[in-house]
Amino acid sequence: MGSEIDSLYGSLWEAYEKETKLKELLDIDPLIYSKVKEIILKLDKSDKEKILSIIKDIEKIRKEKLARYAIYGKNISKPLPKEEEKVFEELIKILSRSYFDEQESAEKREAETKTQLTKTKLRAKEDLDAEILLPSGATAGPFKANSIIELDNKDDADYLVRSGLCEYL
Repeated sequence: MGSEIDSLYGSLWEAYEKETKLKELLDIDPLIYSKVKEIILKLDKSDKEKILSIIKDIEKIRKEKLARYAIYGKNISKPLPKEEEKVFEELIKILSRSYFDEQESAEKREAETKTQLTKTKLRAKEDLDAEILLPSGATAGPFKANSIIELDNKDDADYLVRSGLCEYL
């Protein structure tokens, strides 16, 4: 097992050296991380630490490169390990967000809250079995007597009250 560990460590060290010297992502086995995970399960503590140390260094360098690719919108044409694909996709999502998106979302939530606060509540005085056209072009109904109706448009609420179908709450 010792020579197998030395061989694995040697190949990982070679990959590490290449990754540190080149700015581009190297072609690596798309199953490298899962293979290393499988192998280290069989190792004793010192061999495990040795292998984990080098694979984590490779992982760190490759994540830095993935971040650069994502920042500059560079496409990756070579197959990546699935772990790196996930990282790259998350980086793209994060970097595509604008600092202003959060502000816009907050403003939208505030506007929705104001809309909810300004809705006019009515109680139906009688059953309405069909939809009716309101002055705004919206429709109301069908509804049962005593049901609560919330309308965004004050003119629509006034119309229903004037027609005798509803009363204000």
